[in-house]
Amino acid sequence: MKGIKRIIQEKFYSLRHILSFSCYRIYIIIGGRNIGKTFSIKLKLIKDFIYHDRMFVYFRRNRTELVNNENIFVKQCKMFKGLKYNVIGREVYINDKKAGYIFALSELKAIKGTEFEDNVKNIFFDEFVIDKRYAPYARYFKNEPTVFTKVCETIFRQNKDCKIYMSGNNDGGTINPYLLEWNLVPKGRFTTSKAYIKRLNKSIPFAVLEMVPDNAYTSVYGEEEPTLGELMASFDEDYYKMAYHNIDTSVTNIQIEDRPKDSKWLFNIKINKKIYGVWQSDKYSKKTGVKLLYVSKSHQDNAKLTYVVEKDDIYGSNIYVKSYKNYNAMSLFVNLFIKDGLRFDTIQTKTDVFDFFKKLRLY
Repeated sequence: MKGIKRIIQEKFYSLRHILSFSCYRIYIIIGGRNIGKTFSIKLKLIKDFIYHDRMFVYFRRNRTELVNNENIFVKQCKMFKGLKYNVIGREVYINDKKAGYIFALSELKAIKGTEFEDNVKNIFFDEFVIDKRYAPYARYFKNEPTVFTKVCETIFRQNKDCKIYMSGNNDGGTINPYLLEWNLVPKGRFTTSKAYIKRLNKSIPFAVLEMVPDNAYTSVYGEEEPTLGELMASFDEDYYKMAYHNIDTSVTNIQIEDRPKDSKWLFNIKINKKIYGVWQSDKYSKKTGVKLLYVSKSHQDNAKLTYVVEKDDIYGSNIYVKSYKNYNAMSLFVNLFIKDGLRFDTIQTKTDVFDFFKKLRLY
């Protein structure tokens, strides 16, 4: 297909940059597919065990993602000559010595029933961002960041010098419960690896988020005959940008756009001490065909239809929403959120709206 530029892998992702923030506890990497994020972290876990006796726990969200768990660390272990590797149940063995565990986050009972060794010092949550393209019906667990935090506390107990690694793909979006919970939502685009840091009480190092920039680990070499994967992906422009150019399509104009001038106000929502107007237009989603709603900082003052999800905002005529199913307007709002029917005037608006949905316990 003329015009498709062949992307040839030039180099792979390295943990060098994010690990330079050595005093932090949580390391989060989000970027394109097939750039080496998962490989690098797995290799780090194996090396830490071989050279420093630091055991690990490898996580996926659901048990169905661990069907071939005996192969999870095969590639990394092959890099060490004569290394013996095998998996027995949930336990990983290297040279006949227990090196770590493999669990799904959903296996809370099994996790709590496991007696973890004192030298379990590393946790890796692989694919923590839900990829709607491959799992359109997948959902985050209720209060998932809190669930994950409790699991980590169960594993680490009072141990010091423990690290948590998390990796996700651009196609899952950069706005998710974890980044919202930890106030690590990235803003804008960047041309070099960008690290966002979070400190507790403005002093205690907590988490580092590294966003892999566009084309950071690929090079374009002219117009050559595309591979079958590139050819198929080219029919889905957003996926092609993400998979072969490492571009996060979740923050493009697909969801961020100004509301049409002829749009009609429906209601307000209030979240994070800010009021947003929700407007309806005659435009439709190209993906799902639903009529679009636009969420904007422009709103109706003194409106009687202002929905709130925080008890501090219950005053005047504001409507407190415990369950969105009890209100037609909220049911419409949630339904269009699920069906790609919402548009936002800014990234900040989108972040606040996701906070609104989080309060409604949609994820």
